Amino acid sequence: MNFRTQMDITTIRRSLFTLTTLILSVGVHAQKDRTKEGYALNWDKPIVVVADSISNGTHRLPAWTVSIFETDANTVLDLWRTDMKAISLGVSGKKPLKASGVTIADLGSGLMVMAQASTDKKAKLVQVHHGIRHE
Repeated sequence: MNFRTQMDITTIRRSLFTLTTLILSVGVHAQKDRTKEGYALNWDKPIVVVADSISNGTHRLPAWTVSIFETDANTVLDLWRTDMKAISLGVSGKKPLKASGVTIADLGSGLMVMAQASTDKKAKLVQVHHGIRHE
């Protein structure tokens, strides 16, 4: 092996070491604001409530839509169902879920609360639609 070949190998090794270090540092930097599961540690998403509607059979009722990030529709609706069971007479249905006999401070009692959710995988969020009406 001559001097030039030895120099080329050394240069290649340095370049590979530098490139590897750069790639690893970018990966570490990109991950430093996330948990090991990939959830954000610093909240940078908007919290927005938008007027919308929800269908209950053939009826369309006023509702509100909220975006929830870093989850899926099933998880959100499971949590909703659990919370509604604690403040209602019962939860039924699928699309939408319906909680009847709900009591909410400042809104009163005897309410029907409906919820429906859909996952937007590309945006990594869930759109949750809530409707409230007096029974």
